[in-house]
Amino acid sequence: MASFPTYLLTHWTRDPHPRRKALDPVRVAAQSRKTALSVGLYDRGVIALGYKADVNVIDYDRLHLHPRRCITTPGRRTRLLQQVEGYDATSSRA
Repeated sequence: MASFPTYLLTHWTRDPHPRRKALDPVRVAAQSRKTALSVGLYDRGVIALGYKADVNVIDYDRLHLHPRRCITTPGRRTRLLQQVEGYDATSSRA
């Protein structure tokens, strides 16, 4: 589940490119509050009293995806699995 947010963080905020910007509040909101609202989770996406929260401590410089193909389905079809490195701690409060 961490592959999509990891890709967004590394590709759009960390890795150098002239049109990309550093991590800022707008990008944090896009990956937290706006994403939660878009799927109908109105009690998530912010750290505030009365909201459910998942907080990640990220080593931004070590954040990296390790994609690999494997055969796990009937019919010997391949699928992509992605291991993630750089998340130091995760806390969840439901």
